[in-house]
Amino acid sequence: MWIEWLCDRLPMIGSTLRAIDLAEMSESVFVSIASGDDYPSAFRAASRSTRSQMLARWTSRAAERLAAGESLHGIARTMPMRGEFISGVLGAFSGGNTFTTAHALWRETSERMHELMLRRGSQLQLVLAPVLVVVALLAASFAMLLSLSSLYKIVELISGLT
Repeated sequence: MWIEWLCDRLPMIGSTLRAIDLAEMSESVFVSIASGDDYPSAFRAASRSTRSQMLARWTSRAAERLAAGESLHGIARTMPMRGEFISGVLGAFSGGNTFTTAHALWRETSERMHELMLRRGSQLQLVLAPVLVVVALLAASFAMLLSLSSLYKIVELISGLT
């Protein structure tokens, strides 16, 4: 739990992990809706399939609230992550929608969240690649200095013996 909170606060990494979690959640809901499940069942399936504990708790509570008769629009306002697009989709269901419309909206949500996930992953790679190269060069330089220092001490020891 605290590891998820800490990762969520890291620049670039937190937003990428959130995008991945939201993409997985929307994909799970889409697959459940496409197979004919109702919303409480779809949200229960999403709570079991996500790696994020925060999102799992939210989807589990959302399933209970939906089963109790609360609207998707009301549930969308309690979303813990910054999933504005998903919140907007949930809000769109406050009016009466047909199964075809719901299916299309969840498919679009899933596709958009996966695009966001890929875009954030690419941005993360662009930022982390140079940083990792610099860290690797620093580690190699430090290892080389330690090796040269050890070699110098060995040469001194040998020259002191003769």
